[in-house]
Amino acid sequence: MLDGDKSATWPWLLLATAIVIAALFKGYPLQPPALRADDPAAAFDAQRAFDRLADILGDEAPHPIDSPANDLVRERLLAQIDSLGFEAEVRDDTSCLSLNRDAHLACGRVRNVLFVAAPDGMPIDNAVMLAAHYDSVPAAAGANDDGVGVAVLLEIAALVDVEQLTRPLVFLFTDGEEVGLLGAASFVRRDPLADAISDVLNVEARGARGPAVMFETASPNAHDVQAYAAYTTRPLASSMMTSVYRTLPNDTDLSEFLRRGYNGLNFAIADRIDVYHSKRDDLASIHMPSLQDIGDKVWASLRGKLALEQVAQENLLFNDILGLTLVVFPAWLGWLGLGLGIIAALWQLSRTRIEISGPALGVALIAPPVLLVAAGGLAFCLQALLGLLRDEAFYWFAHPAPLQVVAYLCALLPMLALLSFWRSDEASYRAAYHSSWLWFGVSGLVAGLMIDGMAVVFVLPLAAYLLAAIAAQLVSRIAVMGHLLASLLLAVFFLELLFLVELMLTLQMIALVSFLAAVAFLPAVLACAQMFGRPSGLGACVLGLALLAAFVGSAFVPAYSEERPGLMSFRHVAEVREDGEIQSYWAVLTRDREPPARVRQATDLDRVPLRQYESEYGLPAPMLSYQEPTVELGSDAGNVEGSLHARFDAPGFQSLRLEFPQAQDLESVVVAGVAYPVQTEKAFTLACHGRACSGMPIEFRFAQPPKECRFEAFRPGLPEAPKSLIALKGKDYDPVQRGDGAVFRRDCTP
Repeated sequence: MLDGDKSATWPWLLLATAIVIAALFKGYPLQPPALRADDPAAAFDAQRAFDRLADILGDEAPHPIDSPANDLVRERLLAQIDSLGFEAEVRDDTSCLSLNRDAHLACGRVRNVLFVAAPDGMPIDNAVMLAAHYDSVPAAAGANDDGVGVAVLLEIAALVDVEQLTRPLVFLFTDGEEVGLLGAASFVRRDPLADAISDVLNVEARGARGPAVMFETASPNAHDVQAYAAYTTRPLASSMMTSVYRTLPNDTDLSEFLRRGYNGLNFAIADRIDVYHSKRDDLASIHMPSLQDIGDKVWASLRGKLALEQVAQENLLFNDILGLTLVVFPAWLGWLGLGLGIIAALWQLSRTRIEISGPALGVALIAPPVLLVAAGGLAFCLQALLGLLRDEAFYWFAHPAPLQVVAYLCALLPMLALLSFWRSDEASYRAAYHSSWLWFGVSGLVAGLMIDGMAVVFVLPLAAYLLAAIAAQLVSRIAVMGHLLASLLLAVFFLELLFLVELMLTLQMIALVSFLAAVAFLPAVLACAQMFGRPSGLGACVLGLALLAAFVGSAFVPAYSEERPGLMSFRHVAEVREDGEIQSYWAVLTRDREPPARVRQATDLDRVPLRQYESEYGLPAPMLSYQEPTVELGSDAGNVEGSLHARFDAPGFQSLRLEFPQAQDLESVVVAGVAYPVQTEKAFTLACHGRACSGMPIEFRFAQPPKECRFEAFRPGLPEAPKSLIALKGKDYDPVQRGDGAVFRRDCTP
């Protein structure tokens, strides 16, 4: 039995160091393998896929929806499809989709490209569809998002033996995804093949490196999960992730396909988010092992779909283990595992009751949740303080390691601090260890009830804990070793979860990162306390100093670099004032609270008092040489009472917006003859993207016509921007999303 006064320093410091290093390198086992030197005949060839994409992207110009550059990309895409021996069709349609709870209607002219692979005479029914979008945002060439998806689909089409297919395949390249899933919406609503589809594999990108993540399925998911598991050799997927993603406001084309009722799997490369929607999303940024990884997984999943017989639809729980295998089991088994794990923890706690006093047992019971809350609370406070010290919105962007260490040490420090003051014996530490598993099981039960699929990351560690408890009952001397092994499995599961959280959310919420890290580490720390004794005060102080050093590093490390730049865009803003005069400025836009010092200190820049740009820096500028965009508004007594007609005239502008600040009485919007119902509490915005917006007939049907509106037009690119302004970006800032451009804005009266 341990002496309550026994303490140790070096074992604890070594353990803390090992834990932090493991957490920093947690994603290493999940990285894609090196590019294959030689591909078997039926294997996905990443180099061949890349070469096709290079031909399609040509000069790598951004190609947003309904732009001349998008026309060229589509022509080269059609040529590639023709070279594979398939006959493609272009579906030309005007499509709209409501976003943000019907407060926003996005519209545009889309040209989806599709072709069918099926043996002669096979009915086109019960088809599997592979989908990716070929448009880009105005600031990016879209090589990863979603050129990689286009390349994957074309390479798979080359691998398919059409005569051996048991089900038809539809290859769909959607347009207008970046402005609101317009191509996918057009397909499910109006395409003649929409009724023939039963399963979809969608390929996306949110970065440029890392493993391919399968992050979304249909619900119920049995058909999707079994197809994915059948042939995928390096799975990276979890029902926890797919269930949480379903609750988020994020959307891809698969969102529209799932709403239509298809089965579906969604794949993405998500590391290196600094490349996402920026000018660096070019062919040079494509990571060939990542391209190979996502191609392998989509190809394997397609083979699984084609081989899978009809299965009973239910929601399965699933999770990979270090990318080596995918564990799949029915939901009822998950609930059983949670229940047995909780019972095992209660049983183990009841056995310690005869060895320790009531107060000591009370401390053991309350310690785990207190430590988890302390970890998250400490990290939250430190990040709030860093937010006051740093002007940058993403101050960890170029160098995330210091902030990661802050999060992990915030998880560990409360544990070592409590244990260093808790002069107890082995029985009390053992009770605290079992208490941590009890709270873990109860948390899994609550999480599973709140979001189906969440229970999976709790069930398998609890199963290991249950087996360890049974083994310890049979052979008492292996009890601590069993505790350590169960704790190790829990750490493996939650470190992978931590990797995915950091991948998808970056480090915006280190309180969540620290909380999850504490969940991963706590049982292992309490198991080690049974062997080492309590940490010394010196050990806790050293850990506190390490946390202080990591905090200081986070406060002073450069936020952005040439390798990982921040966001800076320049806009020429022209706004019509009430007296009819046009006020125009160059404006400097960043995500940060303050632009970098070189911008703030530029002698010719000052704050510009423009609506929506009040806190930005800029300088007065002459008007650019473009035709002023206009919107004509009027009612027609011969049409529906209360209707308001709008017609844009904005040649050369990519995006047009018409906003009604008070639109409670808006009932529907008719675009190109199609009515879209609207429900909005207050404001409503129509956004139209592409050349076809000029002259497109639009009708707003109000119960009571509004009294005011606002019109805005955006044109990408700034060929007339002064060189002194462009030079302020340097090498550590890039435009993203819409990028540099010209904005024209005015109030309007219906």
